[in-house]
Amino acid sequence: MHYNPTLSRLLQLAGYASLFFLLYWTVAEDWTWIIYSLLYYKIVVGLFGNQIAQHRYFSHKSFKATPLVHKLLAIVSCTTAISPIVYASVHRQHHKYSDTIKDAHSPNNGFIHSAFTWSWNMDKKVKPAIDLMRDEFLLILHENMYNIIIFGNIMLCLIDWRLSAFIFLAGIGWNYLHMGLFRSALFHMRLPGSYKNFDVADDSWNNKYLQILDIGEGLHNNHHKYPSKYNQATAPGEFDLAGWVVKKLFI
Repeated sequence: MHYNPTLSRLLQLAGYASLFFLLYWTVAEDWTWIIYSLLYYKIVVGLFGNQIAQHRYFSHKSFKATPLVHKLLAIVSCTTAISPIVYASVHRQHHKYSDTIKDAHSPNNGFIHSAFTWSWNMDKKVKPAIDLMRDEFLLILHENMYNIIIFGNIMLCLIDWRLSAFIFLAGIGWNYLHMGLFRSALFHMRLPGSYKNFDVADDSWNNKYLQILDIGEGLHNNHHKYPSKYNQATAPGEFDLAGWVVKKLFI
């Protein structure tokens, strides 16, 4: 699986650095950019790029898409700085070996690793998603992921450096932080608000507070019981925004 661990680490660190700079800018200069940044992350990167495209469509094939929508989902997934092939490879292994030594990001293998450094050296931890590597368009994106990100970032800098720092790079930082801290670590730990609807062979939990912050992905115990369902809500009072969007747009 073509993957550059050095560039991956640099992008993750650049994303985190952009978040710190954004917090400083919010306090010292202009608070509106953090609103733009969060909206971009939540809608473009988090909802469509990660939750719908990478997670439910490419990793679990929870719904079908036309060839055009397939390509659009692949393109929007690039905003996460992780190709669909890499994400699906890691995530499928997570489900196959949840909370064991072979799980690429279980908190049982160390909280810091699970929350922050799980993405480092992914090529040594997982087997590639062969079905996705047979997709010519996905393979082109996969092999040119870093070139696309660098080129896009340069173009944004030419328009306004804040679009690069506070939107594009900060979006990558939000995503790495969210995927690591929330989905890799906290969703596999018992916290206030945690509950289970199903007995599964791992430590996945639902959380009534995190499901609101994570617009549906907080129903993690449900997801580990039924990983191929596009809507992760299974009980009264549960709401999966990403599943609702999938139903409205793609089903």
